[in-house]
Amino acid sequence: SAIVGIPTSGCANSSAPLSVTIKNNGANTIDFSTNNAAVSVAITGASTQTLSATVNSGTLASGSSQTVLVSPNADFSAVGTHNIAATVTVTGDGLAGNNTFSTTKVIAASTTAPYAESFTTTTTPTGWNTAGWIIATSHGVTTSGIYKNMYGSAATGQFNTITVGPISATSELKFDYRIVDYTSYPATARAAGWGNFKVQISTDCGGTFTDLQTVNDENHTVSTSWATKTIALSPTYSGQTVQIRILASWAAGDYYLDFDNFSIAPLPTCASPSTLTATSVGATTATLNWAAASPVPASGYDVYYSTVATAPTGLTTPTVNNHPASPLNATGLTSASTYYWWVRSDCGGDASTWASGG
Repeated sequence: SAIVGIPTSGCANSSAPLSVTIKNNGANTIDFSTNNAAVSVAITGASTQTLSATVNSGTLASGSSQTVLVSPNADFSAVGTHNIAATVTVTGDGLAGNNTFSTTKVIAASTTAPYAESFTTTTTPTGWNTAGWIIATSHGVTTSGIYKNMYGSAATGQFNTITVGPISATSELKFDYRIVDYTSYPATARAAGWGNFKVQISTDCGGTFTDLQTVNDENHTVSTSWATKTIALSPTYSGQTVQIRILASWAAGDYYLDFDNFSIAPLPTCASPSTLTATSVGATTATLNWAAASPVPASGYDVYYSTVATAPTGLTTPTVNNHPASPLNATGLTSASTYYWWVRSDCGGDASTWASGG
């Protein structure tokens, strides 16, 4: 009547102890010492296995059930659908038609972190479940993207990524999205009141999900432009294997919900410049030099100089923003004054620590 012990998680499991529940539907007590019960489990599909046990002692009263452990343990390490069928036979059985029970177990595909998916083709990515969604070239930032038309008769939708891990100590989830009206797509942004979508995470390969963030009118700006969401995964999920799900709910309107450029990766690193020197110091000018950072920052360098020795912080407004490369000719300085200066890399949305020039 049941197979017990199948893991609820969709993660790979190479040694799962399974048991089979058998029930005496006859009118008489079964004495297993004289009428042995042979229990077997056949697994096909993603794997081929046979598990078995023999019950040769004790009794089972009419209408009663007992659970029988089979061996060896089941191996659910292969990705895909495992078809599981249990059978019990006993001498004198009056109805062989109720001697089987079957079910399935799906093991999710997984991949290592860091991971990125930008939908360069219209094919569903390996390990993703995109039922009810479409991948098309007209719904991506540059190439393809994944989308769903949300309206009254299609009020919900969800898709999930492949399982990714282990998560590093600085990992974050990033993706692009936009919400645009169906009519004259993509010319008109969906007005407020459209509904919401939840960003969810699973640590058991899709068995259960927890909300990371809900996107709704409160944190979504009405626009035809793509928006980027960044959600920190560490330290909460550091070292774990995770799967991300988008769960959308419609409230009003007829619109497209577009997504693209999913990634799970460490925070970008922005290296500081080094070897800071000041040369050609004049009455009101100086040439500030430094060795370039590696990699070279995308947005150049920020430079800060002051007659106050207090070091700048991340909130300090630079004297010069986005200078392309060393050197910088500082002008307009006050004669006979001591200046202190610092430089940092500007990586576009991220900046290094300030390096001191003394």
